[in-house]
Amino acid sequence: MASFGEEIPDQFTNITESLSTHITLTHDVSTFLAERAALEREYAAKLSALTKKVKEKREKRCMECVVGPEPAKVYSVDVGQRSTLQRYLAKAITMTESVSTDHINLANGLEQLSNEVDTGAKKGEEMRKKHNAFYQKLIADREKTYSERAKAKSKYDETCHELESMRAKLEKGDSDRAKKAVQAAEEEMWNAKNIYLVSIAASNRAQSRFFTEDLPRVQDDLQSLLTLTDHNLRSHIQRTTSHAAQHAERLAQKNREVEADAQSVNTSTDQDVFSEFNKRRFDMPKDFTFEPCQGFFDTEEMSTGSTSAHTFLQNMLLRKQKQLSESIPIIESKAKEIQGLTKLRDAYLSQKGLGDPAEVTDNLLESIRSAIVLEVSASLLDAEIQAISASIGSDHLNSARPHLFESKAFTIPATCQFCDGKIFGLNRQGCVCRSCSYTCHQKCEPKVPATCRAAPANGAASSAATASAASMLSRTASVRTATSASSGGGAGGSSSTRPASGIPASSSSRSIESQQQSSARASAPPARRTLPPMSGSAAPSGATPRPSAAASAAATAPRVKALYAYDATASNELSMADGQVLTLVEADEDGSGWITVRDPTSGRQGLVPESYTMRMLSGGGGGGGGEDEDEDDEDDEDDADSDDDDDDSSGSGTKRVKALYAYTATAPDELSLAEGEMIMLTSTGFDVGNGWCQGVNTQGNKGVFPANYVERL
Repeated sequence: MASFGEEIPDQFTNITESLSTHITLTHDVSTFLAERAALEREYAAKLSALTKKVKEKREKRCMECVVGPEPAKVYSVDVGQRSTLQRYLAKAITMTESVSTDHINLANGLEQLSNEVDTGAKKGEEMRKKHNAFYQKLIADREKTYSERAKAKSKYDETCHELESMRAKLEKGDSDRAKKAVQAAEEEMWNAKNIYLVSIAASNRAQSRFFTEDLPRVQDDLQSLLTLTDHNLRSHIQRTTSHAAQHAERLAQKNREVEADAQSVNTSTDQDVFSEFNKRRFDMPKDFTFEPCQGFFDTEEMSTGSTSAHTFLQNMLLRKQKQLSESIPIIESKAKEIQGLTKLRDAYLSQKGLGDPAEVTDNLLESIRSAIVLEVSASLLDAEIQAISASIGSDHLNSARPHLFESKAFTIPATCQFCDGKIFGLNRQGCVCRSCSYTCHQKCEPKVPATCRAAPANGAASSAATASAASMLSRTASVRTATSASSGGGAGGSSSTRPASGIPASSSSRSIESQQQSSARASAPPARRTLPPMSGSAAPSGATPRPSAAASAAATAPRVKALYAYDATASNELSMADGQVLTLVEADEDGSGWITVRDPTSGRQGLVPESYTMRMLSGGGGGGGGEDEDEDDEDDEDDADSDDDDDDSSGSGTKRVKALYAYTATAPDELSLAEGEMIMLTSTGFDVGNGWCQGVNTQGNKGVFPANYVERL
């Protein structure tokens, strides 16, 4: 089956208008069934007029349904006959014209079908409107990227003119102050230029991605929705004829012929006709290029000659890499969610009565829209990382010790350790490193060298994280490709094979791996999977750590104690009881006042207010919470810690879980599960983390397995 994203690029408006026409036709069919039910009660007197009316409506909309409102080729009646759906609908209406008598049971059945068709049409129209709004959002996001490039160009021009002005002043009077001013203006110009070049790379990536990935995928999703609409219309017409065959014996033969002819409807064939009549020439827009300031000689290379410019780019690169590494697990999780919803939708389409495919499709499209937003962001980050790395390289990141800055409002005068200027203002006018207490202006923060004396070297940890991000990108690409292929086909159609990953595996994986490949091979240990795989799927190579490492990480994880009870008010929050001991997953690094914790009993994790908790001391002593605590508090923490350990050791041996699904181990430290098998939890249990659990089966084999494959007893 032809893919709209490949065959007819940049035709979103045409496709959505055609889909709207299909949905309107579905509403017309719903009206037809309702009116026909009324006519059945009045017998054949009005039935002929009604079928004539719906026939005219079908003929009126036949062209738009078959080839769209503005086809690229000349339309004729013969082209309309090529549509299997239109032929089938025409035959159903023609059969109805021959009906002259019927009784109330048939009328009741038709009324029920009318309500279902109307409900399905409304759901389809709602999904279409959501996707149209998302299409407009994609355009707005792309234009926003273009706007940022224009702003960066304007800033760059401004700094160039400012530099020229400073140089003119220097020529009039050669003084140290004028020289320093010129030097500062040059640095500002270099930074503005670098930002401009980065924004060009992002704009080019946004443009390329929009026309080669996002827009084709959105069009394929509309094609999937079009498939669902046609499938539902065909299904309800088929049920209409089935009711007629059961309640009118004289019309049984005619109705059975129409019912059997429903199998001749092939949405793939109909969509091939639509693609054939809507093919138009399409040329990709040219990439953006660097435009030097008018009257100012400059090149497109980034300015890295000065230490200040190099530091500025290095800090930007570190921030972009961190943002990208944080987004990759979310994208991978979203891709698995889309894959599961796609399988569920296909199951609902193939097995009638199993569930509502429209509802699942709505959830699927919502997940796809969310995934696209995440992947666009990751793609832009990757483009920026490549642009900066190509200029300054990435070997220097091994020795980088980045500061962990957070905004802070100073109640007493403070001095910026970078520019020696005074920090003043009303609210969060400065930054302080959480590790070494380095203080600077917010405007100076991007220029501060990554030489935090209290932070460890970036080295192997950064390399391992980068390599892990590249691996996840590659796996996400394969999952999204399979999902896109299934979404493009739908019921009764073949699969599309266009890649749908948010970041192309061929480019993103290489760009990330090449940054720190040597150190990653030398020191990066294999990492535990973030989420357990789908049932029956193969585990990624090198994705399983040693059980001892996982258990050790869980045992040494910091813990907090609830000072007050808290009831969650959102899906990403976690309720806790007064005095409950929880595992700290993520501290409050952004100053929001919230921390992420995990309940070691249920394995659930979420956000809780930091002020509602107290940091507990580790077994070796030392390490308080974010707030100052007196000695009595520390004693209470030790007692709570000890009590919690006692509870774990005494109760963990009697906890059992039951396997909901079969699971085959893919690594030596994993444990295979049989559906319905009873597993005894170890002392670690659900504290392994990252969606895994540890237990022992009836044969005495010990290992880890996906936590969502079992239920507590």
